[in-house]
Amino acid sequence: MNVTILSAIWPASVEALHQHHTVRVAVNTAAGDLPGVLADAEVAIIRSGVRLDRAALEAAPRLRLIVRAGTGLDGIDRDCAAARGVRVVCAPQASESVAEHALGLALALCHQIARQDAALRAGRWEKSAGHGRDLLGRRLGLLGFGRIGQRIAELGRAFGMDVVVCDRSPDKPSKRDAAARLGVRFVGVNELFAASDVVTIQTPLDASTRGLVDADCLATMKRDALLINVGRGGIVDEAALYAALRDGKLGGAALDVFVQEPPGAHPLLTLPNFIGTPHIAAQTRDAQRRVGEAVVRIIDAFAAGADVAAHGVVAV
Repeated sequence: MNVTILSAIWPASVEALHQHHTVRVAVNTAAGDLPGVLADAEVAIIRSGVRLDRAALEAAPRLRLIVRAGTGLDGIDRDCAAARGVRVVCAPQASESVAEHALGLALALCHQIARQDAALRAGRWEKSAGHGRDLLGRRLGLLGFGRIGQRIAELGRAFGMDVVVCDRSPDKPSKRDAAARLGVRFVGVNELFAASDVVTIQTPLDASTRGLVDADCLATMKRDALLINVGRGGIVDEAALYAALRDGKLGGAALDVFVQEPPGAHPLLTLPNFIGTPHIAAQTRDAQRRVGEAVVRIIDAFAAGADVAAHGVVAV
């Protein structure tokens, strides 16, 4: 099959694809050049930085499969893909890494790790400047209870946290089973933000979640609560978050994702109670190897007419 790689994947996986397919590597292709790059593509491999809108899909007459190396489908016109008979499959094998990153950010905020490191590098010994907090006994609220949310719940429970969940499909048997296994309960979005000490966001970005965490939502949170977003930047109103942190109405926040990436000289980056990372939650060597291997399995299965659902999550 003609495979076009539009986003970087694990190098060994690229080599594996070369063994059985015709591969074109076109990483960092400008949006305006996508139609030409996709003209002969039967398979496209993308990550979050690539947008396959209607114009791009209509310029790819031979396209039959889109493989998302990771999770998050907000860059794909799924309706257009479905209408054109293009399958969309995710390789969500980075869930473990994203979950660990979310808990790492929570620990960094609670124990003031980034602030104390900066002080020490600046020659200040701030041992008595203030006390951190433990995760033990705190309430962890999860906005989103898919693979990542379920793994965060496991880690939170291991830290002795009480865990509550808000999810848009709580009646899914797999999510009900996971909640029962982990001893967590489903709550509404209002209770999640008002009653949690730490809130982590790992839900997809769509019309129902865009701008969900706005000034009104932040105002319901505890003054010492922590907000962590490893989902998508558009879910959180960054100006409202800045105001809440600046005015001491929120204990701290950490974002791995921003509305604009890179964010430039963002006001949030001037605050001592904020931690930012450059959309790297899934960027561990282990996760990228797992994702790359899954991408190869998905494409090989598709080419052989086998069930791709055995190797990834079918979105369309």
